[in-house]
Amino acid sequence: MAVTSNNIANIQTPGYEEEQANLAPAPPLPPPGLNMPAQAGQMGTGVIVTGITNQNSPFLDAQAYAASSTLNDQQAVQNALSQVQSIFNEPSTSGLSSQLSAFWNDWQTLANDPSNVAARTTVIGQGQSVAQTFNSLDSQLTQLQTSLDGTVGSQVQKINQIASQVATLNQQIVGVTAAGQEPNTLQDQRAALLTQLATYTHFQETQQANGADVITIGGINLVAGNQTTTLAATANGANHGFQALSWQGSTVPVTLGPGSLAQSINLRDNTIPGYETQLDSLANALATAVNGHPTTAPAATALTGTTALAAGTYEVAYTIVTPQGETEASPTASVTIAAGGEISIPPVTVPSGDTVNYYVSTAAGSTTLGLAASGSGTTTVTLTALPTGGAPPAAGMGQYGGYAIGASTPTQTDFFTGNTAAGIAVNATLAATPSLIGAAGTPPGTAGDGANALNISDIQNQPWVGNSTIGDAYSSLISGLGAQASTASDNVQTQQLLVNSIQQQQTAVSGVDLNQELTNMVASQQSYGAAADVIQVVNQMLSALMSSV
Repeated sequence: MAVTSNNIANIQTPGYEEEQANLAPAPPLPPPGLNMPAQAGQMGTGVIVTGITNQNSPFLDAQAYAASSTLNDQQAVQNALSQVQSIFNEPSTSGLSSQLSAFWNDWQTLANDPSNVAARTTVIGQGQSVAQTFNSLDSQLTQLQTSLDGTVGSQVQKINQIASQVATLNQQIVGVTAAGQEPNTLQDQRAALLTQLATYTHFQETQQANGADVITIGGINLVAGNQTTTLAATANGANHGFQALSWQGSTVPVTLGPGSLAQSINLRDNTIPGYETQLDSLANALATAVNGHPTTAPAATALTGTTALAAGTYEVAYTIVTPQGETEASPTASVTIAAGGEISIPPVTVPSGDTVNYYVSTAAGSTTLGLAASGSGTTTVTLTALPTGGAPPAAGMGQYGGYAIGASTPTQTDFFTGNTAAGIAVNATLAATPSLIGAAGTPPGTAGDGANALNISDIQNQPWVGNSTIGDAYSSLISGLGAQASTASDNVQTQQLLVNSIQQQQTAVSGVDLNQELTNMVASQQSYGAAADVIQVVNQMLSALMSSV
């Protein structure tokens, strides 16, 4: 009745295993011997409790631990991939796919109207949005790695705590067993701790004859009797300072089986970096493709001199004027001559009928930038004195956009700097001066020429990542992520069914069945009542016997 009462009281206690009173016949009388009475024997003397044991199955326990380790391993994958999907946030109006589409469209708009100031500013702004999206994605993936690294550290601490508690219970169980008692409650506590341990890593449990457990991870004894081996997590400078595992006081490498700890390390060191590598590949392809087209050329080139001008630094610029009066101006460029002389500007070829005007001033601006010469642009212009007169128009933003004055080929300033997801950015020079964007093809082009901008817009249709376009490569990344996340979810569901099945089998063996306990209680009650009736009858018989003497 006491065992039944305890079972009923602990029916909701996690990890409690049903106890059972083991009954056996009491030693019969009389014992054999030369002086035993001459009567029939042996006569039974009742019942005794030989022990109180808990009901469990070591085989099912081992299966449950292994299944739990695998489930938590797969749940770690599912949770991490779910976070990665949230980081990419596709499809959405703020995702990288939408940002790239807007970027190509803005270049198309500029190609249609290369003299449009707003169109150039929009290209710069959208380029910055694309770069910032790359930066943000990389930063969030890095933060996820850092979070996983923190999880590794906390799980290592928890494993060491569990090991210490199991070692303490081992010592207590050995003491109770040596005294000839059953340490059922202590064994339940130990089993509950091992269930927790199974969520972090797979292990092997070996029960000793004295009641102690040996817990082994990858061939190393985490717990042996009342002794433990500490699992250490220390910063690894060769891996971004992330924590690496080792056995304290041992050079044997840590070998982990399935579990949330091993999977957290794998996600941190392999899965997340895999997505970062793909992002870097996309960022590099984007920067390489866009930078492969001339965007700006702020520096003048091929300027020489002899004796007329003093040594120093000068500002040079030019404008091109069409017969219709459309004016395009180059940005101002600084030119330094080490010795006194002339500044010779190689010809700038312009369409028939257009006029090129050259302007020069001192770098300090003490002499007003003024018209130095005009012409068709087919001959070299030699400047022997500083001009005077009105300043040239502001740097133009049309088809000539930013090609170097006097250059036979454009001097290029990249649109993007950096070639990784973390480092890509719009060139600060362009961001400060959108007019430097080169919308035209080979200079000087014709009025309204947007060939260069059109070529950049067409990058979206060209294979820059293997045989894929940048957009297709990104779509492949997202679809691959979705497939992995779906597989992880399916694996979790399948493994959960297995865990549930094993737990049901465990419950059938070690769980407390209230109906069974009530049956046992009634059986005990009836047995007790019958025994009381026997005693009452014997008492009556003895009373009758005594009365007749």
